[in-house]
Formats: sequence, structure tokens, C-alpha cells
Amino acid sequence: MCLTVICTDVHTPSSGMLPGYVSGHYSYDEAHIDLPRLAVFAGARLYRDDVVGIDRAGGKVLCRNRPPLPYDRVSINIGSTPHLSGVLGAGAGGFVLVNDQLQTLTDLNIFAAGDIAAMPNYPLEKAGVFAVRMGLPLAGNLRRNVQGRTLHAYQPQSNWLALISTGNCYANTPLNHGAPEDSSYSASLNLHRASKTPVSANSRTRHLTPAP
Repeated sequence: MCLTVICTDVHTPSSGMLPGYVSGHYSYDEAHIDLPRLAVFAGARLYRDDVVGIDRAGGKVLCRNRPPLPYDRVSINIGSTPHLSGVLGAGAGGFVLVNDQLQTLTDLNIFAAGDIAAMPNYPLEKAGVFAVRMGLPLAGNLRRNVQGRTLHAYQPQSNWLALISTGNCYANTPLNHGAPEDSSYSASLNLHRASKTPVSANSRTRHLTPAP
């Protein structure tokens, strides 16, 4: 099975690290993913180009600066800045409507995940805590689809943590998302970037503390 990645940039920023990068807490290399290196590790081909369309009838991805690329399956993972209003299969705001198996509603050979995807059964916020969890289910269903096997339904987590950066390597968590309303809390978190100390939440005190 051949995997091809098409992206306009070869160093893609981590949106979650953007505030820290702007504040000077992270270097450029720390806040960006080196796609050529990642592609080599994954055994994938990497093309730097803009995708301008998909020829579903011909089974080809249309690029701005290179000939069309044939495909068997396509996965759309372009983040939360779509320009797809009026495009077949796009929902409100231009996001791509997908089923619980992360297949687009208009073409089961085209998948979408992350912020670009909109799940009718799960009206999720556009947040990285959901996007990153879609990665493994997406990869598994792409393999199963190619092999003609039954796909698995993806079920988003019901609880997640929200962090608001306050600068100086600290962050606040105003809400325990998904928990009962009376369990809302506020806590302060030292990110410990330099020492890379892992962080855990104490369920009794609801304060975030460095993990042992």
C-alpha cells in the first residue's frame, strides 16, 4: 500500500504550541512538525503543492502545480480553515460532513478527520483534543476499507481538559469539560517545559500537579 501526503508547507505548526511560540517559550523547530522527516519515517511520498479539487469520477486528486494524482482512498485533514462553502458534501460553515466511521456522506472512499470534519451524531467543538484522538481510528478505518473489512465507529471522548495560557509557562483550566456542572473548577498549571515534567490531575483536590 502506497501512502502519499500532499501539503502546502513542509514545516507545519502545532496550533496548541502557537501561544508559547509567540511568547518565546518554544523555538521554531519545537513548534513545527518536520513533514519530510516524518514522511521518511512513515515510508510515505510527500508532495509540496496545493490541492485544488478531487475528480471523484476519475479517482484523481487535482493539484495546482503537478499532474493529477490517482487515488484509491483519500483522507482530508486540513484543519479548521475550510473554503468549501457550496461544495458537494460540505455542511454548515464549509466543514465536511462525515459518518461515525469518518467517511464523507457523499463518497465512502473519501475520509475526513480533525477540525475539518463535522459529525452529525457528535456536534464537537473545533479543538485539538478531539482532532488528535481521531488519528488512530482514521488510520485503522483506512486500512480496513482498502482490505474490504468492516469499519469501526469512532466515539469521541466525553471528558476533556481545556487549558488557557497565561504566559510565563503557566496555564489555567477553567472547566472540567464533560463533567457535571457542579464540578467546575479553576486550577493553575506549571507547564514545566524545560524539564519536560509530565502533569496529572488529582481527582480529589481538582488541582493539577506534576506527576511522579
